[in-house]
Amino acid sequence: MTSRKTGYFVCDELENDVFIPFINLNHALDGDKVKAYVYDRRSSRKPEAEVIEIIERHKTEFVGVVDIQKNFGFVTTANAKMYTDIFYPKK
Repeated sequence: MTSRKTGYFVCDELENDVFIPFINLNHALDGDKVKAYVYDRRSSRKPEAEVIEIIERHKTEFVGVVDIQKNFGFVTTANAKMYTDIFYPKK
């Protein structure tokens, strides 16, 4: 994951890491084990990937500021690689 809200798919079977644009992260976070679809981009001819499934979360505990609303809440962290807030429904 990068601080620019993009990521890279790292796989031992591939020669190079594969770029994942923000729109194709599908809520994957830094260090997660994912299943990804790798495809060729026509303009740059460098492959890109889309996260299809999150297999295992690398991190399950987060530190941040909790904002509680009437029916939901979310946590905002100061981590530069954390590109999204963590949403949770209120029970």
